[in-house]
Amino acid sequence: MFCRETVSDLAKLRPKIDAVGTQLAFVHQGSEAEAAAFFRPFGLGDVLLFSDPERELYAAFGLGTYRFRDVLSWESVTGGVRAAWKGHRQGVVQGDPLQSSGAFLIVAGRVVRSARSRGPSFRPGFLAFAVPPGHP
Repeated sequence: MFCRETVSDLAKLRPKIDAVGTQLAFVHQGSEAEAAAFFRPFGLGDVLLFSDPERELYAAFGLGTYRFRDVLSWESVTGGVRAAWKGHRQGVVQGDPLQSSGAFLIVAGRVVRSARSRGPSFRPGFLAFAVPPGHP
């Protein structure tokens, strides 16, 4: 449900993210067909998708796995209620459900901004995060 909430929010913010010159891309653990089926209903069928079932990119970006206490934390429980309230339900899990997430802004091949999740309900300020440093 957290993935659905994040993707839904980013789809709504996409015009503003595109306007600052940032291109959305997602790393996922499913097959290319599974990812296309997941992202298409959100209007994101044309974004860059990187299939990483072996989780090598996750590791390269320093993303580990959640512990059960991260999943059962007050923040995660209230985040789950928030996501459900917005209409997002748990779907079929693809890959390791304990894989942590993150957001990274890459400019000219360099990570210029990063935020690594400490729990499944991770919510950086996506629009502010997407603005490249020095952008007016």
